[in-house]
Amino acid sequence: MKKISLILVLSLLLVSALTAQTTQTGSLRGTVNDTEGTPLPGVTVTITGPSLIGSESVITNEKGFFRVPVLPPGTYEVVAELSGFQTVRRGELIIRVGKTVTITFEIAAATIAEEITVIAPSPPVDVVSAKTTASVDKETLQVLPLARSVYAVLSLVPGTTNRSIKGGARNNHAFQIDGVLANAVDQNYGEVDISWETIEEIEIVTGGAGAEVFQGIGGMINIVTKSGGNKFSGQVQTYYTSEDFSKSVVPEEKLRAVGAGVPEAAISDWDVAFILGGPVIKDKIWFLGNFRYTSLQRYSSFIPTTILGQTYDIWDYVRKMSYGFGKVSAQLAKNIRVFGMFNYGWFDEPHQQYWNSRLTAEAQNHNHRYQITTSFNMAWILNPNTFVDVRAGSWLQDWSGKVSDEGDANGPYFYDAYTGYHWGRHWLNGYTLKDTKGTSAKLTHFQDDFLGADHEFKIGIEYQIGEAHWGYWNPNGTTWNYYDGSPYYYRGLYGLDSAHPEYGDGYLTMSSMPPQQGDRKHTDADISWKRRIGFFIQDSITIKNRLTVNLGVRYDTIKGWIPELIKTPSGDALAKALSAAYIEPLYGVDPFGSEFSWDKWDDPFPYSFLAPSIGIAYDLFGDGKTALKASWGMYPEGLPTWHYGGMIPSGGWDADYYWWDTNGNGEPDLPPTDDYQFVPNLSNLPDYIEGRDYLDKIPRDLKLPYEHQFMATIEHELFTDFRVSLNYTYKTRRNELTMWFYDRATSQYWSDNMDYWVPFNTTVPAIGEEFPAVDVTVYYLKDVHPETFTRMTNVPEDLHKQRYHSIELSFDKRMSRGWSLGGSFVYTDLKGNVPYSGGTAGWVDYFQQPNYATNRYGDLRFSLPVMIKL
Repeated sequence: MKKISLILVLSLLLVSALTAQTTQTGSLRGTVNDTEGTPLPGVTVTITGPSLIGSESVITNEKGFFRVPVLPPGTYEVVAELSGFQTVRRGELIIRVGKTVTITFEIAAATIAEEITVIAPSPPVDVVSAKTTASVDKETLQVLPLARSVYAVLSLVPGTTNRSIKGGARNNHAFQIDGVLANAVDQNYGEVDISWETIEEIEIVTGGAGAEVFQGIGGMINIVTKSGGNKFSGQVQTYYTSEDFSKSVVPEEKLRAVGAGVPEAAISDWDVAFILGGPVIKDKIWFLGNFRYTSLQRYSSFIPTTILGQTYDIWDYVRKMSYGFGKVSAQLAKNIRVFGMFNYGWFDEPHQQYWNSRLTAEAQNHNHRYQITTSFNMAWILNPNTFVDVRAGSWLQDWSGKVSDEGDANGPYFYDAYTGYHWGRHWLNGYTLKDTKGTSAKLTHFQDDFLGADHEFKIGIEYQIGEAHWGYWNPNGTTWNYYDGSPYYYRGLYGLDSAHPEYGDGYLTMSSMPPQQGDRKHTDADISWKRRIGFFIQDSITIKNRLTVNLGVRYDTIKGWIPELIKTPSGDALAKALSAAYIEPLYGVDPFGSEFSWDKWDDPFPYSFLAPSIGIAYDLFGDGKTALKASWGMYPEGLPTWHYGGMIPSGGWDADYYWWDTNGNGEPDLPPTDDYQFVPNLSNLPDYIEGRDYLDKIPRDLKLPYEHQFMATIEHELFTDFRVSLNYTYKTRRNELTMWFYDRATSQYWSDNMDYWVPFNTTVPAIGEEFPAVDVTVYYLKDVHPETFTRMTNVPEDLHKQRYHSIELSFDKRMSRGWSLGGSFVYTDLKGNVPYSGGTAGWVDYFQQPNYATNRYGDLRFSLPVMIKL
């Protein structure tokens, strides 16, 4: 039987595919002693609770030690029983996601059967894990006066601002829901639409994530959803507000006088939710279902106007969303628990929420989106010391943004450069498809008294595959630029009654986008794929139940590719006629009337990274109330596909034209009825359209950006349910990516080659005493230099400077006795010379020319020297 079990475990590790390995459960460990402090072996410890199907029982070892892993978050009761001793019952024990709770039982000898109940608080300090976390449970989520979104919760966590966790990019943290890694393949943002009512707990890891977490460079948001129970329970919840609760106190005429729109107050705002859960079979199968619907209508900030005799009034912003959630949990056997989860989100927005008060309803997009998230999990306890965790899941988002119902999809897009108003239609139709699937398996084994310590070994394998599509189309590719109400841009700009002698009457921009949506296979503007295989191994070494050392190493390899892409011709007759008349004779290529294709680009960005980590936790006084912690690790970026996905020029090209309205009819006519002059720009050069320059954009010897992270923490239980923490964090970034000038003839980068730059020294004069005179050097490019082809590279370490320091004092009174309280004071020093924000490496120009470094070093984005939260 042991051989069969071993074969099954190895098979699961080899063939299971992963979402993510991060735990969705907590753990309990402890010791049982007699009244003289002598450990008691053979004690039966049983744990029960409303979050656990059935019960879990373990036997203490010769040291009186026991452990109960993989416990869903919730409140539990623990019973310790041994013949000849009192039976001790302890309730209200709180288990949190990703945390280990340590307790001690003391039981006395008894000549007759006797049971006592111990009333003791649940320890709030984890003395085993070295990571720094903040957890928010369902009770707190229910009562906090927050917007009902995950990122609203993130804003409460010490050291976070604007979706950034401790200075990291907003798209660099792992985002998981029930074990599903739900970061978008292309941009890495976590974008799951989930009903607030279904969340059991949110764990936010701000540092020291360890080897189990892929993409822990920016921390992690770990969401665990609710399950059913042995009792039927449900809830109906409604929120409502209207314009009767909020009105503008500034008269409309005064708003118009200062060029402002009406404040965006709600006309009506509905949020209705229903949730029901319970048993299918008690202690065997549970279910939970949820439906939520929201409807928001409010005034837009649009400033009413009249354009070409047509009145454009304030339009209402409307947004409707619905959420559906279902989860089934089952105890297949005493040692096998499974659950399956399905979540969907639907979104409809007839007018996009642009913060632009001069976008008419015609110039808006009608946005529609749906998401589907699935998860399956199996926890298989092979024996008291070994268990296997197997997961599979997916996340899909399909978004489309088309011309609004008021817009003319077949007409031009109009823009008045003087008044700032947009009308006619939105400038493009677009859609995105983001899909990721994965599976995983993790084996955990506890080995006590091995090499003088107790060990918790973990080994895991992960597999993930995902794709991202971006598509754009326009039946009419014309952007018609007005100026102060005149269809003739240059007449209006220069106050002329006839054509400008050099620029003509007007100014048009033509887009070569195809007339219809792509096929989602080859004719989208941008398609990118990636496949990741990850491994990790970790050993948590505990010495005398006081000191725990977590050693781990993680290895990930990613292969990306871009499939064959096809750019179909434009559908705009004027755009094609202008291209044939003015671009093709000049360059010998017609970018609007021709079809272009690109072969599959395999493995454009080589990715492999070995990431070690270490964490130390020490129970300072041995009472489980004070912990000293420290951690260090190397954490690489997760390689969003936008680093290479946009390199192939398969989207649309824009061509600018000066326009002479020869027949004076006020309309752009096909040549030769009207005259035009093409204004050349880089995007219309034939080597960019037909060539394969993009294959030279990414070298094979690139190094992956990563961070060194060090943290030191002391946590203390000040009184019941109240924890205080003092933390120091240091992070520094390496191997930043940028695009530099590259000479393909000599295979040399030349952005930092001073032979091609002319220095000019000057002095910026002083202004008063506050701003003294400063000597500066400005660099100009020489006339003779290599081609200005750009190629990706790593910023040299002698140029790149970036560091993050923080000192954080926080406290947390968890929800009990009807109240909770939390707060923090954080001093932050985030400085550097690269404005790191998690953007695509293919379009940044850090140190591309010497002037970049001038006065560049200083506070970076998300740098808030002092943050106080309560």
